[in-house]
Order: sequence, then structure tokens, then C-alpha cells
Amino acid sequence: MLFGCGSAPKSVSYGPEPHSNKKLLVADYLIGVDDKVQVDVWKHPDLSISVPVRPDGRISVPLIGEVLAGGRSPKDVAAEIQTRLSEYIKQPNVAVILTELRSHEYLSRVRVTGSVRTPLSLTYRQGMTVLDVVLAAGGLNDFASPNGTKLFRRR
Repeated sequence: MLFGCGSAPKSVSYGPEPHSNKKLLVADYLIGVDDKVQVDVWKHPDLSISVPVRPDGRISVPLIGEVLAGGRSPKDVAAEIQTRLSEYIKQPNVAVILTELRSHEYLSRVRVTGSVRTPLSLTYRQGMTVLDVVLAAGGLNDFASPNGTKLFRRR
């Protein structure tokens, strides 16, 4: 059984998986404060930026100014930027890509895998113990080796 905090992927975007008809679930991710986003405006590299989301949840985009990104999906932010840029550029094509997931909501999670009934990822709460997490995962399954348990912590 493994316990620990996972690390964020270096680059994430939404769209089809290679060799699959399924969509990635990252489109459901809501951008958080301190996440780093890349805004690409096709054929307009001078308007493309890579910036962190400020504590107020906003990013500054050339030509149009402030855009609320916090609490929204990359797809929604791209649509707003595209709409606002259309006042200045004919048919802009905008993509918003998460390049670093650094928001508290993503990084402050405990992942439980291995010989538990229900592997899960849950938000860490102050005072949470390993026993709390194992119980939230439905306890040990029939194949668990309680004496062989390992605890991993990121430092």
C-alpha cells in the first residue's frame, strides 16, 4: 500500500489522447492561483504569453488586458480571450495550455493506491492521519499485507 503526494505534470492540455477515441479529463480541471498558463494566439506570436495566475485569479493578456482565469477551465478562458481579441484581430484562434499545475487545490492532495478497497485522491486537511486516509479508501482489501505497508512523504 502506498501513500503520498503526487507531483504535478510538467505540461498538460486538453484534447484527444493519442491512439484513442476518449477525451482527456484535464479539460475539467479548473485553473487555480499560481498555476502557470500559456496563451497561444495562432499566427500572432507577439500576443502569445506564458504567465502565472496572480493571487486575484487574473492574467494579463496583451492588447485586451485583464482576464479572469482562476476557477475556470482552460477552454472557457480561451473562449473569452478569443472573443475579446476578435475586436482587434480577424478570426483569432486561441489556445490556453496549463504548463505547471501549482495551485493549492492540486498539490495539497493525498493519494492512496495499492491494497485498499478504493484507490483515491483526496484533499489534505490539517490533522489528517494515515488511518483517516485508509478508512476513507474503504480500508484494506483481502490481499493486503498490513505489516508490509510503506509510507512515502514528499519533502
